[in-house]
Amino acid sequence: MIALLATVSLAGADVDRSAIRRVVKRHLHEVGACYEAEGKYDALVVIDFVIAKDGTVKSAAARDEGRPKLQTCLAGVFARMKFPVATSETKIAYPVRIRVSGQ
Repeated sequence: MIALLATVSLAGADVDRSAIRRVVKRHLHEVGACYEAEGKYDALVVIDFVIAKDGTVKSAAARDEGRPKLQTCLAGVFARMKFPVATSETKIAYPVRIRVSGQ
């Protein structure tokens, strides 16, 4: 199970939280593929990314408990996302909880 946590941190936010959540939800299958490729375990990963004014992701990096392949994969997923156009850059810290089903 993959859960998007409600504690999204936005800096310079010109993009609505619900719009960000909708975009991320559309890519959950890709997040799941990263998880499956790395092995099944519980994890809390925080993805730090910057949305440019045109809605593209300017930079993305993931932090977790030392799983570099998972971090790289998730950063790549977020880097490919397209968000609504905004009037300024938005910095985001987006936590994603990954749990083995049934736990």
